[in-house]
Amino acid sequence: MNQNFISIGRFYIASALKILAIICLSIQAVFAQSESKKIRYNWKEAPVYLSGSGQINRFKSELNGPYPIYAGYEAGLFVDYALMQQYPFRGGFEYQMRGFSLNDFSEGTTNSGKRYRKTITGKTEFSYLQLSSLFKLGGNMPEKKLRFVVGPSTGIRIWTRQKFTYVYEIPSDSIRIEGKDDSGNDALDVVEINAIAGVFYSPHTRIDVCLRGTYKLFGFSIAKENFISRTERNSMLSISLMYRFSTVGNLSFF
Repeated sequence: MNQNFISIGRFYIASALKILAIICLSIQAVFAQSESKKIRYNWKEAPVYLSGSGQINRFKSELNGPYPIYAGYEAGLFVDYALMQQYPFRGGFEYQMRGFSLNDFSEGTTNSGKRYRKTITGKTEFSYLQLSSLFKLGGNMPEKKLRFVVGPSTGIRIWTRQKFTYVYEIPSDSIRIEGKDDSGNDALDVVEINAIAGVFYSPHTRIDVCLRGTYKLFGFSIAKENFISRTERNSMLSISLMYRFSTVGNLSFF
């Protein structure tokens, strides 16, 4: 069983790297005007990193305002490359889990003048596949331990789960109604476009620590009146540990 698990893992890593190769080489072919005198990387020499992140995020909607801060995590695979062999960046895939929680109490009066109380508690979790490109500011300076990065990311929502319970009470009539919602939500954005800014610190030649801030610019949804909208916002702060374990050419299964 362990061998099967390792084989599956190798297959997915190899597939991800091949996709990255196609993307990087396609971008270079489109934008390259002339060959640079100084070659930063060829694909076989590109460093490969495994990453793991802890993050806090805050979800905000037009209807309900900002929700409390929520803790999530990320795990991914990154490769260093250079656009047109002149503009170094770190690009890769991340599996990302984030969400928001709700603990809401309200009370009021029914149409017949009776007092009611309503309590809703629970959480919603999102699972995303993020494709990020982090461009290094100031060119390719590998000797520097501190580097600043900016870039875009595209997120595809692949899973959503809501777990809410609610209680509705009318004390004067001894009425108490309880229920729960344990489902997905197709009304949320399926694709999102984000802006990222961050700083890398390299305490070791194989290790990078990265502090990143992410802000959602807009999203795409098939279940809303407007296909492109900004009705959902998400801001996130993450700290990542990235370990350079190989180069593309030294991966035996690639």
